[in-house]
Amino acid sequence: MASAAKLKGEDKEIVAVIGDGAMTAGMAYEALSHAGSIDENILVVLNEIRCPSLRMLEDLKII
Repeated sequence: MASAAKLKGEDKEIVAVIGDGAMTAGMAYEALSHAGSIDENILVVLNEIRCPSLRMLEDLKII
């Protein structure tokens, strides 16, 4: 959405909300990696509900 807005010449702020349950899938990491590699105005919010099977989220840091 951010790339499309840029191509259309629109100055928009994009917010993506992702839950900790989605962090078990590789696509979530691919999307986050891609979002970090492009020069777009994107805010990513991680909604952590502390799913017991997702201990790896405790290692994520805000950068």
